[in-house]
Amino acid sequence: TTTNVCSGTSVTLTVNGAMSYTWDANAGNANTNTVVVNPTNTTTYTVTGENTGSCAGTNTASITINVSTPPTITITPTSYSLCSGINDTLTASGATSYTWSSNAASATTASVIVSPSVGANTYSVTGSNGVCTATQTTTINVTAVPTVSVSPTNTYICKGSSATFTANGATTYSWSTTATTNTVSVSPTSNTTYTVTGSNGACSDTKTVFVKVDNGITKADSISNTTSCGQANGSYVLTSVTGGISPYQINFNGAGFSPITAFSYTVGSLAA
Repeated sequence: TTTNVCSGTSVTLTVNGAMSYTWDANAGNANTNTVVVNPTNTTTYTVTGENTGSCAGTNTASITINVSTPPTITITPTSYSLCSGINDTLTASGATSYTWSSNAASATTASVIVSPSVGANTYSVTGSNGVCTATQTTTINVTAVPTVSVSPTNTYICKGSSATFTANGATTYSWSTTATTNTVSVSPTSNTTYTVTGSNGACSDTKTVFVKVDNGITKADSISNTTSCGQANGSYVLTSVTGGISPYQINFNGAGFSPITAFSYTVGSLAA
C-alpha cells in the first residue's frame, strides 16, 4: 500500500486483525495498533501482528508514504504600481494547476488579466502539484490619472498679439513651449498647436490647444456693374477675401459694419 502526503504532514497509521502489534523502527517500535508518524521523505512502515492461542501466528503488513514538497509559487510581475484605467496580466508559475482569488475572477489558468481600481489591490493564487498546494500574493497599487483641462481650449489672435492659456487638474505641468507653470502666454506668428502634460507624480494626462493667427485681410476681390441710362441699377459685388478670419463684416458708404453671411456679397440698386 502507498499513500502520498506533503512534507511536514503528520500521518496516523492504524492496523487491525491481530491481538498484538509491533511496528518497525521507522514507527518508533510502537506496540499499539495506531501510530502517528511524521515522514520527511519517502518512508516504508512495517507492522507485525501476532495472535496467540489456537490461532497463533504472525503476519506482516507494510505501507509506503511518498512525501512531496509543496510547490514554490511565483507571480510576475511582483507587487508594483499602475495608473488607473490600465488592465494588466498576472502570470503564476511553479505548479501544475492554479486557482486565483475572486477579484481575479477565480480564474484557473496560469495567466489572468486584471482591472485594478484606484488604491491597493491584492491578488492571490493557489498552485497545486497534485499532492501539495501553496499560495502566493501580489499587490498592485493604482494611482488615479489626473484629468487636465485647459482654458480656453482654442483661440485666435491678431498677428503680434498674445494668448494666455491656463491648465488645471494636476500638480505639475510641462508645456511644449518648455514652460512648467500652469499658465502660459504665447505669441505665435502663424497657426500653432500647443500641448501641456499635467502630472500628479505617478500618472499624467496631455491636452492640446490651438491658436489661429489673423494676419489681416491681404486681398479682397470685387466687381462693379455700372448704371445705365441714369437708372439706379448699378451694383457692387464682393466675390472673395484672402486673409483675415471669418466671419467678415463690411462697411459700405459709411453706413456701419454689417456681417457678410456668404460670398458673393452684393450691394445693388446703385445710382450713377
